[in-house]
Amino acid sequence: MNYSVNRKNLLWLGIVTAIGAAGSLFSNIFIFAEDYLRHPVFHSLVFLTDIAFSVFLYSPFIFLAVYILFVARKKLDHGLLSVSCILLLISSLCVLVVSCAPFIWGSEGLLKVIVPLETIEDLAISGNVYAFWSEIRITFCFYESLFSIIFSAYAIVSVRKNFKKIIFLRVLSIVLIVLNILFTLSTLLFDIDELNYGNPVYLINAFFDSVATVSFFLFWLIGIKKADNTPEQTDTKTELKKAKYLLEIGLISQEEFERKKEKILEQN
Repeated sequence: MNYSVNRKNLLWLGIVTAIGAAGSLFSNIFIFAEDYLRHPVFHSLVFLTDIAFSVFLYSPFIFLAVYILFVARKKLDHGLLSVSCILLLISSLCVLVVSCAPFIWGSEGLLKVIVPLETIEDLAISGNVYAFWSEIRITFCFYESLFSIIFSAYAIVSVRKNFKKIIFLRVLSIVLIVLNILFTLSTLLFDIDELNYGNPVYLINAFFDSVATVSFFLFWLIGIKKADNTPEQTDTKTELKKAKYLLEIGLISQEEFERKKEKILEQN
């Protein structure tokens, strides 16, 4: 089955993805800058390394935004789409290792993250919502990273095979959008105290990060559609002129001309 880009949704998807990527990147850089400026010794090399890592972390969304806005109309399976998926695969692996690995060492820690029954029980017993969201977001982060790895690996193969079995990717997209929203909500609830110190940048970063991530998967949901395989309409005027010319030179009769004319008008 052939697929094409959904032009109706393309412009706003590209703009939203670009806004999310830019907002995430700049707010993240601002957070790093603020943290380093608080230290008595400013390590410029470490700071630049962190900025480079931030650029890499949000590069899947940057590449997708460029793809949607500039090349998707010309070629759906353009290399930029594959690049964005490859970068998502690598960045998701990094997030899984950097953000989740410290909490899942050993079978007990892994089980607690995969099936957070203790966290839910603690909420029921203590009623400490703050502690609940601070722990449950690791679970959301773990599953979002894991499913993002699966999604991106399958998407890379799917693009090369003319978007084969895109339904699976769309199901995963819905799952990932839900997981990202839950993770973002848990992050906002956990970091809400930052506002008490006059520093809402963490919340702004979480918001833009969610916008970029959700729009990335929305592209696979509503940015790609089945190609319209209907044959192009015949140029009516040209076909009528041909039929009329055949009538004038005597190759067809008036009755045949009328039949041809009726057929041409019915087809177009």
